[in-house]
Amino acid sequence: MRRNRKPIGERDKKILLMMSLGMTQQEMADDLFLNKFVIHRRCTLLYERLGASNAPSAVAIAIATGLIPNPYGSDGLPVLDQLLEAS
Repeated sequence: MRRNRKPIGERDKKILLMMSLGMTQQEMADDLFLNKFVIHRRCTLLYERLGASNAPSAVAIAIATGLIPNPYGSDGLPVLDQLLEAS
């Protein structure tokens, strides 16, 4: 896939962060008060923008490029609450 240079907004960063925490698209939709199909489309566009083919690779690219923080603390445990509150 070719990378799209369009900047990634705060809502999409939150979706990437939710992906990194293992949330399903339905869980993301419920949390953000959006339709599941809207989340699906946004995820597809995120993959395209990042040059990824799936959620794990999109998350890896997002963490590596500094778009989102690593969802695990230095001790290897999830810092779920802190990350979701900060976004």
